[in-house]
Amino acid sequence: MTNKTEFSTTLIHNAENIARQLLEYSLNALPFEVPQVVIDRNLKYQTEFVSFLGKAMELESEEIVANEFKEWHKIYVEESTYALNKVSSLVAPYPAFRLFFQKKLMNMMEELNLSLKDCFFIIGRFDYVLDISLADSIIAYERYNTEKHNQIRKEILELASPVVPLRNGVAVLPLIGSIDLDRTEHLLEHTVPKIGSMNISTLILDCSGIYTVDTEVTTFVFRMSEVLKLLGIQMVLTGLRPELAQKMVQIGTDFSSLITFSSVKTALDTWLS
Repeated sequence: MTNKTEFSTTLIHNAENIARQLLEYSLNALPFEVPQVVIDRNLKYQTEFVSFLGKAMELESEEIVANEFKEWHKIYVEESTYALNKVSSLVAPYPAFRLFFQKKLMNMMEELNLSLKDCFFIIGRFDYVLDISLADSIIAYERYNTEKHNQIRKEILELASPVVPLRNGVAVLPLIGSIDLDRTEHLLEHTVPKIGSMNISTLILDCSGIYTVDTEVTTFVFRMSEVLKLLGIQMVLTGLRPELAQKMVQIGTDFSSLITFSSVKTALDTWLS
């Protein structure tokens, strides 16, 4: 048995004991009490991490180490990511944790009287595994955060696109905020089908809540009008403030095919009366 193999075997054999020391060190650094269920879960993770580290000392290449680590780590990283509020919560403890862990490994190497070459290899392999762990966790956190952001944005788009029935055959869709590509696609793909199933003949598209106009907005207005026309629904445009109307004219918008009123009330009182 080589010294490096002996070190690997010792690390695996003492994995739980080392994990308890690592966990105790981490808990002592926290300014709050951690629930027992979290402690137990972390002990299991740390034990398996130390065991993997021992196994990694015998693997032939860093590529194999990375592949096997990611396969094992993906279950834990998915569980732990949801508990993080920001990436600094993940990164901040690493320097102190690395230093403490390295000291434990150095003591083991000294007891086994390992050569300088083996010591360099072990510390290098340890740093590599720890860096993979950190990178993998950050990537998972960013992926989770992106998915969460997209879900929230989807919910906001739903809430920002209410079609409100006003009277028989008439409904209003108030537009508030900015109109970008995502919102345009959402309105055309999700809101229009709802309008088509509401048994209405007229939709008032109220733009009084739009604070800026660009080609995205004007393109959307005319696309919306054409789509509704195909569904047999007449679109009435309301709420264009003077500065917005002027901006649309400057862009080159032709209003001749649209029915427009200054407000929803005016449209109801005049054209729809």
